[in-house]
Amino acid sequence: MKKIGFGLLALAAALAITQSASATPMASGSIAVIGFSDQWTATGVSFPLPNGLVLGTGGTLNGISGLASVGGFNFATSNGVQVFDVNAGQVTFTISGPVTVVADNSTFLNLIGWGWLDETGYAPTWSSFSLTSTQQGQATDFDIAATTPEPSSLLLLGTGLLGLAFIAFRKGKPARTVMNAHQ
Repeated sequence: MKKIGFGLLALAAALAITQSASATPMASGSIAVIGFSDQWTATGVSFPLPNGLVLGTGGTLNGISGLASVGGFNFATSNGVQVFDVNAGQVTFTISGPVTVVADNSTFLNLIGWGWLDETGYAPTWSSFSLTSTQQGQATDFDIAATTPEPSSLLLLGTGLLGLAFIAFRKGKPARTVMNAHQ
């Protein structure tokens, strides 16, 4: 039974240390997209003119520019809604989970939340977003910050699991007795 536990800990450690081979992970990055002619209510935001523009980029998204199609969403049912698409699929952002309304009045809207940032050639990356608008009918700014786990954190987790496996293995061995030479 203890050998099975040791084997499972060793497998978990190996999985924690190795990187996924399925797709290239996205390095941390950011993108700011502006949507034009926004309208909002207490329950959602819409864009009668769905054409937006990339304002700025960072990280692996550096150099991406162009038009973005921008879509509105309901604050309560936004899970799975694609908010923008840059250059027909080069970069997309899809909300995943609830949207938090930080401020909402007749002249200012601020929302925050999380979702998936997808860039061509990279694995989808869990990212935070902030949406800010200062006047209805003007422009809304989406700021997306991609987050990726640090390799050092995964290495620390893996070595900790290996240490636990070693301790479990040592405790599973029977204790040796030492004979006293003076007896």
